Amino acid sequence: MRVLCLALLSLSTLGCRHHFPLPYSAAQLRTDSTRWPGDALVHYLGQPNADVAVCAASGDEQALLRADDELVGPFVTSLEKPTLAPERWQACATRLVPTLPLASRELFLEKLARLVLALLDDATGASRLIAAHEVLVTRPRDPSPALESLTRQLAGYPRQKLPPTLPPVFDALMSTLELEHGQFQGRALTQADIENTQDDAMLTRMGARLPNEALRLAARHRLVQLRIARSDFPEVKARAAEVEMAVVNTGRWAQAVATLKLERPGLPLSLPFLGYVKQDLDAQLVTLYAPGQGGLEVTPTLDLKPTLRFSVGWSRPLPLCLGPSAMIVEPCIDARDVELGNALVSLDKEGVLRLPDRLAMKDAFELARGGSGMVVPVRLGGQLVTTLQVPLRFLAPASYFFAPHQGERGPALNVVVQPTDAALLFDAVSETSVRRQAIYPRDAQAGFFEFGSRGGNGYAGQSGRDGYAGARGYNGNSASCPYTAGQQGGRGGDGGRGGDGGPGGAGGPGGVVNVELRCGGHCPADEALVRQVVRSRGGQGGAGGTGGRGGSGGEGGSGGSGMSCTTSGGSSNYLSSGSSGQRGSDGYRGRDGYNGPDGADGPVQFSVH
Repeated sequence: MRVLCLALLSLSTLGCRHHFPLPYSAAQLRTDSTRWPGDALVHYLGQPNADVAVCAASGDEQALLRADDELVGPFVTSLEKPTLAPERWQACATRLVPTLPLASRELFLEKLARLVLALLDDATGASRLIAAHEVLVTRPRDPSPALESLTRQLAGYPRQKLPPTLPPVFDALMSTLELEHGQFQGRALTQADIENTQDDAMLTRMGARLPNEALRLAARHRLVQLRIARSDFPEVKARAAEVEMAVVNTGRWAQAVATLKLERPGLPLSLPFLGYVKQDLDAQLVTLYAPGQGGLEVTPTLDLKPTLRFSVGWSRPLPLCLGPSAMIVEPCIDARDVELGNALVSLDKEGVLRLPDRLAMKDAFELARGGSGMVVPVRLGGQLVTTLQVPLRFLAPASYFFAPHQGERGPALNVVVQPTDAALLFDAVSETSVRRQAIYPRDAQAGFFEFGSRGGNGYAGQSGRDGYAGARGYNGNSASCPYTAGQQGGRGGDGGRGGDGGPGGAGGPGGVVNVELRCGGHCPADEALVRQVVRSRGGQGGAGGTGGRGGSGGEGGSGGSGMSCTTSGGSSNYLSSGSSGQRGSDGYRGRDGYNGPDGADGPVQFSVH
């Protein structure tokens, strides 16, 4: 396929692209990343709820299995077009670049440097340049020939020719690249420069990019001291030395859980997400989606940092900590100290809640039985803080029938139905111990869903044999002197009639279905609905065999050839050739076989408890 694509690219500017589905999960990205890593990543990130945690080319849970030009090229190009929003691209790139192998990282920076130069001529390129700049700030401090070249080119760039929105971004780029060499405003940076700087962004870049560790440490101390002075948190100012040491060393002032005194649990929090649950009854799996304008979308991650707060006896509730690079001085709770009382979800070290893309049907069944969606208790030091609630909406599944081999009786079933406020829960076990569960929402369209036993479809009838081909007509004799002209060829023989198709087999009858409706008493409306849903259908009769094709008519014989004859008197005359014989008629097509009869519906027996 790759060779074909390369050949086509030499003939056309359209290229050869793989088409990815929507919605598109992180699991699908991981599979496709072995062949189309860059295109698959860009496609995944183009979805509204995409999780930028997939942007890691190494680690225990990496989703990208290749880290070469096939990853780097399409991803960097997606900022140029732009295919992705700059903010989304930046969030991914700052995670991706540090995890790339050294050679791939330099390739990334080489392509990014060319893109930076191109964007300097684009009046709309400010947001994309800001995203590119953030990658340069956060990248590892390995030497980069590509960035050395970029520094030289920017140093000679005519700043006065930049579009009006770009000079501030250009200046930030230049200062970041200069800091790599210990330069500041065109000269060697000094300790005094750091002590006189008031700008948080500049101090952040100094703390990340300066080549001297002592100067980087001084920049971090200066940044933290400024933030402590500006903090509205009384505890921060009261414990300034402790805060400064913690934030400079770890990037945060995370509080030890053992020192905290939890107040009473907060009210349950309903998360701003409605999960749509799509059922696959055959695989007994469900997939969780988010609703979108164009249909279903990939399951989102939910950042709990803006909403989750811990009342622990401080002047105000404490949030989850931001990442270490943020250098926030206010007290916070490390997400790694938070426990979730639900094994179906996880909370990462950045405070991002991850819902499962897929669940076993038995787990979804229990969620539907509870009727409260996905409930997630949140604990700190073993004590309940609050409860998170993720509302779920189950989509009606496709109809499902237990079915045997062709022509056989449908399996007998025992079906237990439990009504809830929002759904009917069907739990069926067949006589061969096959179990299937299904969730039928009450707001589903009536008559859309059926569930039960079905007889096997009948066998298809055999096709009729093809008719024999007609024989070729005999050839006419050639002309002979002195007077016999060439003879006409003989007519070809007629093709034989095709054989008739065989009849289709009968469909098997539906199996016996016993239904137990557990509604705690009299529930006529639910009983009527269950009687409409649970069925025992006969199998469809097999299609009749197709009639055989008629044999083709034989070709007519060739006419005898003519010839010239010379008489005894020396004159000559020509004896004509014979005409070819007619082609024989094709045989008639055989009749199609009759379709087999459908199987009879089986009995469905109800009991209500």
